[in-house]
Amino acid sequence: RQLQLGPGHLQRKQHAGLQQQQQQQHNQTPVLHVGEQVQVTCVRLGTGGVGVCLWGASRLVLLIQGALPGELLTACITAVKKGYAEGVKLATITPHHSAVEARCSHFGTCGGCTLQSLQYMSQLQHKVEYVQQLFVRIGKLSADDVAAARKEPAAALPELQYRYRNKIQLAFSTKVWRKTTNSDSDDSCGSAAGSTGEAVHQGRVVDGWGLGFYLPGSNSVVMPLQECHLVVSAYYRLGLCWP
Repeated sequence: RQLQLGPGHLQRKQHAGLQQQQQQQHNQTPVLHVGEQVQVTCVRLGTGGVGVCLWGASRLVLLIQGALPGELLTACITAVKKGYAEGVKLATITPHHSAVEARCSHFGTCGGCTLQSLQYMSQLQHKVEYVQQLFVRIGKLSADDVAAARKEPAAALPELQYRYRNKIQLAFSTKVWRKTTNSDSDDSCGSAAGSTGEAVHQGRVVDGWGLGFYLPGSNSVVMPLQECHLVVSAYYRLGLCWP
């Protein structure tokens, strides 16, 4: 007598086959390790100005601090998560077509300015594209409708692109970040990306009083400031930011 299979049996069989296929794909995906250096191309900007890169045949998402869209770079992996990895830029191989030299000497370590190495108008365009992607990916709107509603970003006058903040929050700490040479640093990946084409700013934490901004990702380590191009010039006269 012919055996009749119900729909529940077929669904379980399909589910088992899908799980097996996903497991095979997972086994074939190369594994990244913390401290490993990779060569990738940044495809777009993500939340907070982080560069979104795709690595390998599996197109694993890498969130690289300091990477700019279209830039070919060498990065160092700092964290491996489920489904993605994080890292910092070590050096630029082929720069973004609108890359510029960062104005601030703290750029890349401070974290207050993530796009200072990108021309101002290009910053605005990439921010518009980021918002468009949010409408499509999260808002589930049609890409054509979003593109049709796009408006050109309003640009600030050149004299207002810096020195526009009248409030900052500084912190005292006994843990202070100090810049070191590559040979002195005990961090194989450094701390953050430097300006265009440069290696990351190597550094380490030392004991001693410091006044400045918290190091990105920390609520205890302070990076002393020598300059800040975001605050109004009155802060120079107060002497609060610069020892």
